[in-house]
Amino acid sequence: MNSSVAKSSAYTLLANVLLASSHWLLFVIIAKFYSGLELGQFVLALSFISPAFLFASFKLRTLIVVDRQWQFSLNEYFSARLLANAIVTLGCILFVVYQWKELMQVVTIVLLYRWCDSLTEFAHSYQRRLQYFNRIAVLMAARSLTTMLAVTVVAINGGTFINLLASWALTASVFAYLIFGFYVVLAVRMNLKRCRLQSSSVTVLLFVPWRYISSISPSPVHWSLVHYSFICLISF
Repeated sequence: MNSSVAKSSAYTLLANVLLASSHWLLFVIIAKFYSGLELGQFVLALSFISPAFLFASFKLRTLIVVDRQWQFSLNEYFSARLLANAIVTLGCILFVVYQWKELMQVVTIVLLYRWCDSLTEFAHSYQRRLQYFNRIAVLMAARSLTTMLAVTVVAINGGTFINLLASWALTASVFAYLIFGFYVVLAVRMNLKRCRLQSSSVTVLLFVPWRYISSISPSPVHWSLVHYSFICLISF
């Protein structure tokens, strides 16, 4: 038991170090290869978008892990996060349109990154509840290394500042798709009824297609991928 905890802690520590390193490298590359104005625009966009999404998180990742009796359903947690993200996104866009229109491109890319990051965080929370710590760490490490590789290649090849940020956000999007897909497969395997996914407007949009398809298919795990693609069409 102790060795398992130590191993999981080591994996998590390594993943967090790599994630922090990828963020550090992005700032270093912008400072070295691009102008001070572009660095300032990026920092300014992060300065009001990051706190907004931190507020929108409501610490749901902690609640999902500690809510052992499912006082609130997984669907309610997911709906709350989507609604909060939508509200802060709208607020950020209105703020930029009113105050700094020249930041719109940078803000749009940062918002895309934060959306992907929030979906990834939600999926990780469910996986932590199931104690898949090592898998989470491996996925986080892979995302961080891919991000570092992508931004380095773009910068060395003389890509524009927008191309650099686009590669940063695109990497986050790809891993959000993969990680959230893994979350859906887990939800199917653990049986959706055990997660108390109750009928609601979001449930009808997201889960009814899977229930219909799975009723005519002997392989719910296979069809969960179809269901996940349906989720991505709505979420993104």
